Amino acid sequence: ASFLREYPEHVRAARQHQAQMMIKFLAKSTGRPENEIPTVLMADASFAANAFDLLTPMLNASRQEIVSKLSGFGVIQARVKAFPSAWKKAQGRNIAFISLGDLVGTRVVTPDVRSLASACAVIQNKLEIIAKDNKYLDNTAYLAVHYDLAASSGIIAELQVKSSNNLLEAAISHDLLHKPEMSLISLTQAERKMV
Repeated sequence: ASFLREYPEHVRAARQHQAQMMIKFLAKSTGRPENEIPTVLMADASFAANAFDLLTPMLNASRQEIVSKLSGFGVIQARVKAFPSAWKKAQGRNIAFISLGDLVGTRVVTPDVRSLASACAVIQNKLEIIAKDNKYLDNTAYLAVHYDLAASSGIIAELQVKSSNNLLEAAISHDLLHKPEMSLISLTQAERKMV
């Protein structure tokens, strides 16, 4: 199928470009020297939260740009990652949040795998793809095609393309594997009766 075509990996360079663009913007907006921004973003949660707020309009514009290019592909879901989630992920990786590749996340949900293949073929011709990871080829239970996309602003967005069945399976397994506190096992007896 056409959606199996691989793309060269340019993720590191794209993330560095995104980070540099954001550093310049934050230096201009906060008055801090550019060379201090990455260190302060990693060490000072308050500064990082304020920086995230300053960057949010840029992130939202990138999200909207990508959503507009995806119209007609099925159900489209999009979000800008919330600051607490970005902070936690960046801290766990020992990087500044400006280096994350999923500050903007989008998902296209197709009715079935056949339409997923068609959507991927069009996406690959319509959007600027930085990298592709076809999870269908991994022989695991998680089935999706992931893309790293570049918005015209230089912001990287993650795009997941899934069938509706795969989305349901992923939602259930995500909560069971990554959020056990949300699973039925951790419910009180009274809560279990309600479910």
